Amino acid sequence: MGSRDQAFYTVKEAAVYLRIARATAYSWIQSGLIPCYRLGPKPRPGEPDRRVVRIKAEDLEAFVQEGREVGSF
Repeated sequence: MGSRDQAFYTVKEAAVYLRIARATAYSWIQSGLIPCYRLGPKPRPGEPDRRVVRIKAEDLEAFVQEGREVGSF
Protein backbone atom coordinates (compact mmCIF):
# COMPACT_ATOMS: atom_id res chain seq x y z
CA MET A 1 0.00 0.00 0.00
CA GLY A 2 2.52 2.78 -0.60
CA SER A 3 4.00 4.86 2.18
CA ARG A 4 2.17 5.21 5.50
CA ASP A 5 2.20 9.01 5.26
CA GLN A 6 0.06 8.98 2.12
CA ALA A 7 -3.23 10.82 2.76
CA PHE A 8 -5.45 9.17 0.14
CA TYR A 9 -5.44 5.83 -1.68
CA THR A 10 -6.90 4.59 -4.90
CA VAL A 11 -9.41 1.75 -4.82
CA LYS A 12 -6.74 -0.56 -6.22
CA GLU A 13 -4.27 0.37 -3.46
CA ALA A 14 -6.95 -0.12 -0.79
CA ALA A 15 -7.88 -3.52 -2.24
CA VAL A 16 -4.23 -4.63 -2.16
CA TYR A 17 -3.92 -3.44 1.44
CA LEU A 18 -7.09 -5.29 2.48
CA ARG A 19 -6.16 -8.35 0.39
CA ILE A 20 -9.47 -8.31 -1.44
CA ALA A 21 -10.47 -8.09 -5.08
CA ARG A 22 -10.89 -4.61 -6.51
CA ALA A 23 -14.52 -5.47 -7.32
CA THR A 24 -15.07 -6.30 -3.64
CA ALA A 25 -13.59 -2.94 -2.63
CA TYR A 26 -15.99 -1.16 -5.01
CA SER A 27 -18.87 -3.22 -3.59
CA TRP A 28 -17.94 -2.26 -0.02
CA ILE A 29 -17.67 1.40 -1.07
CA GLN A 30 -21.07 1.21 -2.78
CA SER A 31 -22.64 -0.33 0.34
CA GLY A 32 -21.08 2.30 2.61
CA LEU A 33 -18.71 0.00 4.50
CA ILE A 34 -15.71 2.02 3.31
CA PRO A 35 -16.20 5.79 3.05
CA CYS A 36 -14.78 7.45 -0.05
CA TYR A 37 -14.42 10.78 -1.79
CA ARG A 38 -15.41 11.29 -5.42
CA LEU A 39 -13.40 13.95 -7.19
CA GLY A 40 -14.63 15.85 -10.21
CA PRO A 41 -17.94 17.24 -11.42
CA LYS A 42 -21.12 15.30 -10.72
CA PRO A 43 -22.50 13.50 -13.77
CA ARG A 44 -25.74 14.63 -15.36
CA PRO A 45 -28.82 12.54 -14.61
CA GLY A 46 -28.70 9.30 -16.57
CA GLU A 47 -24.94 9.48 -17.18
CA PRO A 48 -22.52 7.06 -15.49
CA ASP A 49 -20.46 8.36 -12.58
CA ARG A 50 -16.87 8.55 -13.83
CA ARG A 51 -15.46 10.65 -11.04
CA VAL A 52 -12.16 9.62 -9.49
CA VAL A 53 -12.61 7.68 -6.24
CA ARG A 54 -10.17 8.13 -3.35
CA ILE A 55 -10.18 6.63 0.14
CA LYS A 56 -8.77 8.59 3.05
CA ALA A 57 -5.95 6.67 4.77
CA GLU A 58 -7.38 7.26 8.24
CA ASP A 59 -10.79 5.95 7.12
CA LEU A 60 -9.16 2.79 5.80
CA GLU A 61 -7.22 2.33 9.05
CA ALA A 62 -10.42 2.84 11.07
CA PHE A 63 -12.14 0.21 8.91
CA VAL A 64 -9.37 -2.28 9.71
CA GLN A 65 -9.30 -1.35 13.41
CA GLU A 66 -13.04 -2.00 13.69
CA GLY A 67 -12.21 -5.66 13.14
CA ARG A 68 -13.83 -6.04 9.74
CA GLU A 69 -13.10 -9.20 7.77
CA VAL A 70 -9.82 -8.65 5.94
CA GLY A 71 -8.69 -10.92 3.14
CA SER A 72 -11.95 -12.82 2.71
CA PHE A 73 -13.88 -12.97 -0.51
